[in-house]
Amino acid sequence: MTHITQSTPQMEDASSYQTEMPTVCLSKSMEKSFLALKSPRAREAYVDAELVNGLAHQIRIIRQERGWTQRQLGEKLGTTQTTVSRLEDPSYGRYSIRSLLALGKVFDVALHVRYLPFSKFMSNTWNTNPENFKVPTYEEELASIQFYSEDDPSYVATLLPSQTTDIYEVNNRVLKDYDTCNYTLVITPDTREFEADLIPAAI
Repeated sequence: MTHITQSTPQMEDASSYQTEMPTVCLSKSMEKSFLALKSPRAREAYVDAELVNGLAHQIRIIRQERGWTQRQLGEKLGTTQTTVSRLEDPSYGRYSIRSLLALGKVFDVALHVRYLPFSKFMSNTWNTNPENFKVPTYEEELASIQFYSEDDPSYVATLLPSQTTDIYEVNNRVLKDYDTCNYTLVITPDTREFEADLIPAAI
């Protein structure tokens, strides 16, 4: 989980901002594919293919994970089985933000749309294992959510499901020592930004 607040860079710092871009390390297995993107046409084709194929496969995988047929998903969307079949067909490729938001509502998941550098895009789409396309509903992930304080990294609040009210269990030990948590909180303050990431703990 990442929380970032960043002010707009000053115009006079634009050149230094560019030179301070951090080094990005990609897997050796990505080298040939990444270098093949030197052509603008190749980059356009790559993004188009990855997005269309990824969306089609993920819609099918999430539907199957929910235990629904194409007809049942169509009924929930207020459309037909034929339309759902098209959405799950990688050769279709005619998605709209409106249709994707409608699917997100039915699946009870969020839709994330953001422009990315090609290095991050490739990293995010490289692993096509079906497990990476599964997404839990909000209710399913609720019990696993924990909260931290930006002002006090040692503060952890775990949200425990309750039928009557939200109950918080507070623990003041460092996160990696928390009995039910397998993550370490890493906070990197900077003059322009504050970033907090949850990464696997070395325990």
